[in-house]
Amino acid sequence: MLLLTLACIAPEPAPPVVEGAYGEILSETLVGVSEDMVAAGNAVYTCRESGGLQLWDVSDPASPEAREVYYESEACRELDIVGNRVFAGTDRAFRSYSPNNMMIRGEYITGYDVRGLTVDPGEGRAWLTGLDGDEPVLEKIEYKEDADMRSIDLISLSGGVPTTLSSRPEGMFLLTEFGEIQVLSTDLEVIGEWLPPVSVDRAMMSMGETDYIYLSLGLDGILVLDARDPENLAEVGAWQGAATSGVTVLDGMLYVGVEGGVEVLDLTDPAAPAETSAEAIAVSGMPDRIWLDGGFGYALDGDSGQLTIFNAE
Repeated sequence: MLLLTLACIAPEPAPPVVEGAYGEILSETLVGVSEDMVAAGNAVYTCRESGGLQLWDVSDPASPEAREVYYESEACRELDIVGNRVFAGTDRAFRSYSPNNMMIRGEYITGYDVRGLTVDPGEGRAWLTGLDGDEPVLEKIEYKEDADMRSIDLISLSGGVPTTLSSRPEGMFLLTEFGEIQVLSTDLEVIGEWLPPVSVDRAMMSMGETDYIYLSLGLDGILVLDARDPENLAEVGAWQGAATSGVTVLDGMLYVGVEGGVEVLDLTDPAAPAETSAEAIAVSGMPDRIWLDGGFGYALDGDSGQLTIFNAE
C-alpha cells in the first residue's frame, strides 16, 4: 500500500453563487476527451482519456480554469464523490482524495482495469468492476479507515464488463454498456438478470434514491424498470421523445442527455417520466455525463470533451 501527499494549487473553498435564469448557459469549455466527470462546490473532476485525473476550478462558472492533472500515466476510468471524498478508479488502482487539496486519503492497487465503481459511505464500503485480462470481475472493498483499504471479496462475472453500478440494501445492480443487467446479493451471489429488448452500443442507467432503474438505450430512448423485486426486474414505463445518452436522477427529476441539450423530465409518477413545460436546456453535443450540485448543472459530452455549465435553479 502506498500513501502519497500531492501538493497542488487548490480552488478557493467558497462555492460559486447561482445567478441568472433557469437553463441559462454560463460557460462552454473544452476539457479534453473524457470518460467520466463529477462536480462539487467549486471544482469539477474529469477522467481524461489520454490519462490522469484533471481538476478544474469553477469558482467562476463563467470561466473554468484548468488546474493539476494527477497520475497522467494511468487511464482514469470512473469517478464518484461522496461527502468529503472524491473516489477514482484507474487501470491499476482505486483511490480516495480530499476534494479541496487533492491529498490522497487511501489507495488500493487492484491489479486489474477498473471500469465502474460505487461507494457506500454509511458502511465504509466500495464495489469495483473491471477487466482482469479478458475476465470481468467484481470486487468488494472496505475503506472504513482510508489508509487501510482492503479487499473483502473478489469474484468473476459472466457476460460483459459492467460499467455502471448501483447498490441497495437488497442487492447490487450491474449494467454493461450493451444494456445487460445483472443483480447480485450483498454477498455477491447472482440472483437475477435482465436483457434489453433492443441492441444497444452504449447503455447507461441511474437510480438515484428511487426503487426504479432509468435505462438509457440510445435511439430507443429511456426504459423504466421496477427494481423493488431485485430478482424479477419488470419493465413498467418508457420515454421515447429523442435518442438519449447520459441519465441522472435527482430530487424527483430525470435529467437526460439528448442531441444538443439536456431534457428534464418529471418523476412524480416514477414509472412514467413526463415532459415539463420547460424546453430542453441547450448544450453542445450529446451529454453522456450530467451532474448537479449547488444549483448548477454540469453536462459533459465525453467524446468531444465539451463541458457545459448551466443554471439548474
